[in-house]
Amino acid sequence: MLLRHLVVGVKRPSGCLTKWYSSRVFVPIEPAISHIDETKVKPAPELNQELVDHLERLSLVRFSNEEAVHHLRKAIHFANRLKLVDTTNVKPMESVLEEMTCPLREDVVNDGNIREQVLCNATNRVEEYFVTPPGNIALEQAPSLDWTNIRDAPDKSTT
Repeated sequence: MLLRHLVVGVKRPSGCLTKWYSSRVFVPIEPAISHIDETKVKPAPELNQELVDHLERLSLVRFSNEEAVHHLRKAIHFANRLKLVDTTNVKPMESVLEEMTCPLREDVVNDGNIREQVLCNATNRVEEYFVTPPGNIALEQAPSLDWTNIRDAPDKSTT
């Protein structure tokens, strides 16, 4: 379903760049298949409350319930599978659009006084400054999770 949507719906990298790009489809019609030996996939590390608290502080993402932590474990397992994909003789890709030239605009010299134009992009601002989430303040302590539910949860999706 997703592949059908991408092939039908994506004809150019961005609708706003229509005048520079052809209508060639960029998404491959057939997915690339790479067989992964599941016996070589490293298991996800054992998650505990201390590790989850540490990841929450680093990422500023709250794993609010057992399902969120289970999803984290599945994501780690998927990343471990990706490590086993054979990329031998595959040229590194810098961009999905590397076959195209990037259209540039002419440089225009101005006085640079565009503070309001720049600040209109800010979701939250104080006076003339962007306000971002603090990364150095500890998160509030969340209630403990039921770790037996996390370890015993069946895998509902295929990865």
